[in-house]
Amino acid sequence: MGVADSREEVNSLTTQKHFPVSEQGGSLSDPDATRPVSTGIIPSEMAQSEQRQHQRYPFDARVNLNRRDREGKVSEYWGRTFEIGEQGLRATIVGDLNLHDVVTLKIPLPSGDELEVRASVRYESGFQCGFEFLFMSPAQDDLIKRTCILLSVGGGSV
Repeated sequence: MGVADSREEVNSLTTQKHFPVSEQGGSLSDPDATRPVSTGIIPSEMAQSEQRQHQRYPFDARVNLNRRDREGKVSEYWGRTFEIGEQGLRATIVGDLNLHDVVTLKIPLPSGDELEVRASVRYESGFQCGFEFLFMSPAQDDLIKRTCILLSVGGGSV
């Protein structure tokens, strides 16, 4: 896809749709009147998703994680994943994490294996967190790649 095609796609996705005014709390005197309504897609979000190098797959599992603070104290948390890809995952975490915190994730996989990997918090909003896997060994990398292949054909919960 060329740059012009990409811009055209973003423009078509961010253009406004029209819905009957009556469905928007507007005047009912003209039931066929329409008013533009934004689709809610933000171009910067589109650009971010286009920058991803790897596909993400729906994945539902309980994850455990540990975070060690500067004094060496370990905090333990748990959460549920939404999706996973070769470079990271997105989850709801019960705990207080901050951007750039480094944690150890323990992730049960559909194959029955458990992946234990270091990860950095790359996105945080309330309890929603995005994690980027760090320092993966070849065996861990192979395990996550096999997991993504399995999830691509529909095996997404543990």
